[in-house]
Amino acid sequence: MSTRRLLASLGAALAIAAPLSAQSTTVVPIVLDVRSGTAHFTTELSLANPGAFTADVTLRYTASLGEKLGSGSISERIPPGAQIRFPNVISTLRDGRLPIPETGSQGGVLVVESSKGPIVATARTTTAVDSPEGRAGLAYGGLGPTDGLTGTATVYGLRSSRADRSNLAVFSTSAEPVTLRITAFDGESGKSAVVYDALTLPPWGWFQSDRFLDNAGYATGWATVERTSAGGSFSTYGVVNDTATNDGSFIPPVVPSPGETGTIILPVLVETAEFLSELVVANRGATTARLSLSYVESLSPAGGPGGTVSLDVAAGRQEIIPDAIEFLRTLGVSIGPKGAASYAGAVRVSVSRVEPHEVFIGARTASQSPDGGQFGLFTPCVYPGREATTEARIYGLAADGENRTNVAVLHAGPDGSQPITLRLQVLDGDAAGDPAGPSREVTLEPGQWAQPPGFFAAAGVENGTVRITRVDGTARWVAYGVVNDGGAPRQRTGDGAYVPAVPGPPPAAATGE
Repeated sequence: MSTRRLLASLGAALAIAAPLSAQSTTVVPIVLDVRSGTAHFTTELSLANPGAFTADVTLRYTASLGEKLGSGSISERIPPGAQIRFPNVISTLRDGRLPIPETGSQGGVLVVESSKGPIVATARTTTAVDSPEGRAGLAYGGLGPTDGLTGTATVYGLRSSRADRSNLAVFSTSAEPVTLRITAFDGESGKSAVVYDALTLPPWGWFQSDRFLDNAGYATGWATVERTSAGGSFSTYGVVNDTATNDGSFIPPVVPSPGETGTIILPVLVETAEFLSELVVANRGATTARLSLSYVESLSPAGGPGGTVSLDVAAGRQEIIPDAIEFLRTLGVSIGPKGAASYAGAVRVSVSRVEPHEVFIGARTASQSPDGGQFGLFTPCVYPGREATTEARIYGLAADGENRTNVAVLHAGPDGSQPITLRLQVLDGDAAGDPAGPSREVTLEPGQWAQPPGFFAAAGVENGTVRITRVDGTARWVAYGVVNDGGAPRQRTGDGAYVPAVPGPPPAAATGE
């Protein structure tokens, strides 16, 4: 396969790189090789070079697990427009002569440096599953040079039960140590408890609090992470793991943006014979939040086009609603009968009585495992001003005998705005980003969602990205990809990994060769 040929070209010598300050850096939150009970988690990594020049890239690994052995760096060369996939990053680092132990839990932050402009990193951490045979896990992106945080961030959607366990991870995003205060909030009572008052991470360090809410005795809630040191930067994320399948759902942090106005977008809710979405809503404000939920049914509108309803969320509360589409029906949204068809659509949320950044809305969409538990992914909301306008790209996509990719787009404009037309084009990561397969144009009305069937597969690309451009209309929009386990529906676990689009054209390379 082309991936193996690319791996074979990996340089064996340790890199002598320029200082970090002279490089464009991308921070991958965690790469790992960990055995835990019945699970063995490993990380696959895609590195895309969207620039016009070949990038000589340094991969700097900082070990944070076990005895923290094997830190160091290796080098790689990525042609312009190319995307390289490493099926197991820790194995790749070992092949590059980093002394990472073969036994025990291994993992840490990976910093990707390039002097030719930013490299886009997409990681996917999974574990093998026996029944059905396949893999289950989650995806997450790398952080750019300005994405490190120096204030406060919040991770919502955490829960602790027989069915699910929630972990909270924090990591340093700079070459300075950083000290953090981490607080748990009870989504049922509104109470809070400081779990870590002064947790110090070394440069590029990583730490995970397993079953985070259990430390405070809460069943549902969220975490806030605050920098208390004068220097350093950090980021954070949550993972909700199914206790039966070990499948994880990745939850990114929310960074407060006071004064934001506009509509929050929840990209999709689903109700089909195989997949069902739960709804997560939270309000960390001081008063009850009123949410106006506008749902547009996009798969089966003949049964009911959707509608707009209100939902009040008390101050300091988080609600997890198991069957989101059925819940909307009970509120009066016009959707066809349950079981009569497949349903899916986006939700536009207007917030009153509190600021939008004090509210969170997300969805966890999953299918049931025949042996108990479920496989799925978490879809976070998109806050006002973070939608796409003219162009966006979805990186780290795959389609082969073990994976398939779906791509979805939605109109994020208000009712009464004009339709938009988006053009989707697959770019082949193994062929310098050349267009592959036919492009697809999708016209959307306000609030409408679409997932063109078989679009990525039709390009015949194993490893690629999707470029999306707005060719008509002026409204904002949202796009994302889902990489599913199994080359076709109902193969392997079917587990999905959510990959959000990166708005805007790709950054230009710094200089030519």
